[in-house]
This record gives sequence, C-alpha cells and structure tokens, in this order.
Amino acid sequence: KYSATGRTIHPDGYYDLQNVEVVLTPVNAGEHSVYGAVSDDRGRGVSNARVTVEGLAMGSMSGISLDGITDARGEFRIDGLEPGAYQLMVRAEGYAPRRVARVRLNEPTVVQLEARAMVSGRVLVRETSRPPENFSVSARPLPQQRGLSLNLDQVFDLPTSRSFATPDGRFSLPLNAGSYILEASARDFVPGRLELTVESGQDVSEVLLYLSTEGGVLEGRIVTGDGGNPQGARVAVVDSGSVEQSILSFLGMAESPGRTTLVNEDGAFAFESCRPGSTWSSRATSATAPGTAI
Repeated sequence: KYSATGRTIHPDGYYDLQNVEVVLTPVNAGEHSVYGAVSDDRGRGVSNARVTVEGLAMGSMSGISLDGITDARGEFRIDGLEPGAYQLMVRAEGYAPRRVARVRLNEPTVVQLEARAMVSGRVLVRETSRPPENFSVSARPLPQQRGLSLNLDQVFDLPTSRSFATPDGRFSLPLNAGSYILEASARDFVPGRLELTVESGQDVSEVLLYLSTEGGVLEGRIVTGDGGNPQGARVAVVDSGSVEQSILSFLGMAESPGRTTLVNEDGAFAFESCRPGSTWSSRATSATAPGTAI
C-alpha cells in the first residue's frame, strides 16, 4: 500500500527538469491519503501550518480526526484514510483559518490562506483623556448586508476579545478580513465603540476608542404570567442596536460581564452605566418559572 503523492512541475520546452523527486510512503492503515499545499495570497508556501482532516470513514463508520504540518514548501500529506466523507481545516499563525469541504482522496488539494489584519490604537476616558488601568477590547463581526439579510457564518462566529493593562492605553488585535464592531470596556465606565472594515493583511493603527464616566440607568420589573413570585429570576441585558445583536441576545451568546443580575424580592432590577442612545434587549429566566420576558 503506497500513498499517491507529487508536486507541480512547469516545463518551458527549452531546459531540462532535473532532480525531481517522487517519494512513495507506506500507508499504515487505510489505502488513501489527503495531500496538497498551503500558500498565501501571493502563492508562497506557508510552512508550519496545521492541517486537520476530519470526517466519517464509511467502512468502519468511525469518526476520523488526523493532523499534519506543512513543510518548508507549504506541502502536506496525511495518510491512512479509508473511503469516506472528509473536510480539511487549515490554521497558521498570522493567517485566518480556512475550511475546505468535500476533500477528495488521492488528489492534490491547494489551500490559499488570507493574512490577518492588525488593528491597534489607544483606549482613553473621554472626560480625562487618560487611559483606564485595565480594559478589554473586543471585535464582533457585522453581517455583510444590513437589515434582515444576515451572514450566518459571521453571526455565529464568537467575538474576538483581549484584555490589556498598558500604561498608555495601547492595544492591538489581529482580525480576519471583514467588518466589525470594535468595542472597549472597563469596570465603572460606559463602553466605547466604532465600526471598522479591514482587508487581508492590512495594518490599521492609531484607532481611538473613548470610554465615558457618564451613562444611563435601565430599570424595570419582572412578573410571571400567573402572578407568582419571580424571586430568583436572572435578568440579562444586551445592547441590541443592530439586527445581529438582537439575534445573539436571545440565543444567549452575547451576555457580557456586568450585564446580568438577580431580581429583587418584588421583581425589580436595574442596570447602571448603560450606553446613551442604544437599543437594549432584556431576557429573564428562572429555575422555578422558566420563560422569556422582553
């Protein structure tokens, strides 16, 4: 049993091609392989990229997950696969991950990666023009089209977030190409945000995000449909100024620290330091009286 493998050659009709090596490697289990090359957007091989083959082997009806690493030329080969349905996930430092569905066995697979963008800047408090001691910066993907037409791949992509404690308020965040809501948050401050679009490999610097010491208070009361005691109910509030935020709030994927609380004995709740001018969605759940209140 040997794995089929090879590399691309480019004859020009004038010069001989010499020292071309074709290596045959024994297969330990299974008769098939997945092989190919990983390159950047300029066609250069990406070395040390992790390539993962996942899927279902039809003969044994077992789940398969095998890893490989690209060599100095960006080439990879994963042997020992039974006939089945497989997909490929490629990850490399400095690049956006890439998934390839319906990978063919014993045929070359060429994967092109896009370089991540780097966004950097400062976080300051608007009233003092000084940075907070500790803060975090998150990037939440925006849909490609506004309104009700959403890019579900972006909606279900979890936010990228990092914490910082730099004396000058500087931050840096690597992002995949796309459109984002960039938000800075810190304890006892109203978060600051802006919308940003980045391209593959772009370096966006000197971004300013302003926190504020002033904000609104959001308060209300939770009641049950049968008039029972809502004590023990937990309320979550999410800034839902956009369609995708509203969806995330009710899926329970966008609850941020400091935006959940237990109601009082009479069902009352309150949230401080809310962003002025935003639209908020609230959700209440209880172990004794499960449900959703808006």
